[in-house]
Amino acid sequence: MNFTFCNKHFLAQHIGYSSHTLKAIRQRGEWIEGIHYVRENSRTIRYNLEICLNWLANKHNPDAHKETIARYLANLEGQKTRKSKS
Repeated sequence: MNFTFCNKHFLAQHIGYSSHTLKAIRQRGEWIEGIHYVRENSRTIRYNLEICLNWLANKHNPDAHKETIARYLANLEGQKTRKSKS
């Protein structure tokens, strides 16, 4: 699975929420920094498009969403291992 990061406007358009709602979801702690989004600097946040879409699709099935998060984290670990062997 590929993981694409995007800005709030792109995600808001694809997820069907306003950018203000995205911020509220972050502030409520429903999305985890480093998984659902990353901070590039103090003013710029990038959202993991696939993880956020999966969160929406599995909002009422948290175990399925946790599986997607586990695959994402495993993918990150795999990339670290490959880079360190190069």
